[in-house]
Amino acid sequence: MAYTMKLDYFKNDLVIDSSGHFELISGGQEVCQRVRVALQHQFAEYFLNRLGGVPYYTKDRNKSQVLGSKNSEQLICNLLRKKLLDVPGVLQVKNPSITRMGRDYYFSCSILVQDDSGNSNIEYEITNIQIGA
Repeated sequence: MAYTMKLDYFKNDLVIDSSGHFELISGGQEVCQRVRVALQHQFAEYFLNRLGGVPYYTKDRNKSQVLGSKNSEQLICNLLRKKLLDVPGVLQVKNPSITRMGRDYYFSCSILVQDDSGNSNIEYEITNIQIGA
């Protein structure tokens, strides 16, 4: 079973437990963390993979940007669903939705995952991930 270091989503930093060690996660929690990271990874943000990420804002004429365009909510949800299905361990994305609160956009969905040990049909709720920030 694979382990990874847990991220604090409010501080965008690694979580340190009471004994001073990095907190580790595995299984479905680790897949959910991969999903959150994938949604927060913007197109061309990482210099070693310019083609990776979600095109929230882009000046590339060959890519349509997600935010600031006249795309429908359904089109944006389908683009995000496609990006999430590329995340290792994600089998299915259900009920994607986008909520706008002021000038911010939030994405929610249910995901069906398979962890590294082969356990599948584990469903997790991903709620109110700020996108495009």
